[in-house]
Amino acid sequence: MDLGYELFTARALPKVYSDEVPIVLTYLCIKSINDLLAAMLVIKNGYHFQSWPLLRGGLEAAELMDYFKRYPKDIRGWLDKEKRFDGLSWVRDDLPMPQRRKNLFDLLNEASHANFRSIDALSSFESGPSVKTLAVDPIPFPTKEGNPLPIAASLISYPIRVLWLSEPGVVSSDWISKFKEFDSATGFLFGEGWTATSGDDLVVEPPVTQE
Repeated sequence: MDLGYELFTARALPKVYSDEVPIVLTYLCIKSINDLLAAMLVIKNGYHFQSWPLLRGGLEAAELMDYFKRYPKDIRGWLDKEKRFDGLSWVRDDLPMPQRRKNLFDLLNEASHANFRSIDALSSFESGPSVKTLAVDPIPFPTKEGNPLPIAASLISYPIRVLWLSEPGVVSSDWISKFKEFDSATGFLFGEGWTATSGDDLVVEPPVTQE
C-alpha cells in the first residue's frame, strides 16, 4: 500500500486542513482501505465466509467517498447523523453505473448474512466422494463459491482513486503513472475502463497447482 501512504503524505504536506471535505474523505478512505486489507488477511488465513462483511464495508465507505466528492454539501448531514445515511442504497443511484454497483453490493450483502446458502457455500467443501465437510477451522479451496480475494484486490484501488481525484494536483506525475498502472492491474473498478457487469464477474477461482 505504498501508493496509499504516499498519497496521504502528499495531501498532508501542503496545508493543515480545516474544511470538512478533505477531512471526511480521508477518514472514509482509511476506513475503506483498512476493511479491505483486513478482508485480504482473513481470506488468506482461510476464513472466506468472514471476509464478506469486510468487503461490503470497504465498498460502502468508498462509495460514500465518491458521493461526497461529487456532492460535498451533503457531508454536514452525514456528520449530523441524518437518518437517510442509515442506509446507503440511494447513494449508488447518484453515482455512475448504479446497476453494476447494486449487483456487486447485493452479492457482498447476501454472502455476509447468516443464510443457509452462504453458510453451505462458504463454510463447507467436498472432502471425498459424496462427502461434505463443514469447517470450523480455516477452510481450503475449492468451496462452492469462488475465491473472494479477487474482489478485495479489485476494490482496493477505488478509495485511493477517489481520494486522489479530490485533489489531483498534490501528487507527482510519477505517482500518477504508478497508480494508473496499479488501477489497470486491479481492473479499474467503477472507472472508465471497467467492464464487469455483475459482482460474479469479479470472483475467479484460484489456479489449481500441480503436485
